[in-house]
Amino acid sequence: ITLNTVPDLVINEIDAPLQAISGQTFDVSWTVFNQGAETSGNWRDVFYLSRDQVFDRSSDIYLGSSFNYGALATGGEYSKTASFEIPQGLSGSFYVFGVTDSSNNIYERDGENNNIAFDGNSMNVILPPPADLGDGSINIISDAAASGDFVSLDYTVQSLGANLPLGTWTDSIYLSEDEQWDINELLLTKVKSSAFLKIDGSYTRNLNVQLQGV
Repeated sequence: ITLNTVPDLVINEIDAPLQAISGQTFDVSWTVFNQGAETSGNWRDVFYLSRDQVFDRSSDIYLGSSFNYGALATGGEYSKTASFEIPQGLSGSFYVFGVTDSSNNIYERDGENNNIAFDGNSMNVILPPPADLGDGSINIISDAAASGDFVSLDYTVQSLGANLPLGTWTDSIYLSEDEQWDINELLLTKVKSSAFLKIDGSYTRNLNVQLQGV
């Protein structure tokens, strides 16, 4: 009796940055190689943070996953890059682990044990000192508009604290019937922003937003 050949997925390489910021995203690049028969079906590549070089699914920190659809030929490979968010408040030295075909959707017979790999260089996760961001001003350029129209506006955000804001964050623009904001106000748009050049700096954004649902 001769056994038929089966797929054998292996993570050849994982590359993560040497430093990342708690509560922010970072990019991971990896390559998966099929050293067995052609695959059929779908599978997930899953990523974790670990304090050491030993993978433990029950205690390591889950980051997220990337889905793969379709076949991968014998000798075939794919390379991907994805962004994952580090949990807020985490700090210290971590290793980034990847597990291809995490749910064992692809039958690999004796090849399941080589589905795990990690970046040999640890990543230092820093916990930045607290910053203080405040709205400097909001200026509506258009005088009047109807539902569905676009309104031009600009707004300024200032750094009010003693520490330099690090990483990225999101500015949200809402429409309210009064001068008191609450979570039920109408969200018009979101704008991703990044770090200031100096502690007491500011930035101004010019936008054209559409009045939908007014």
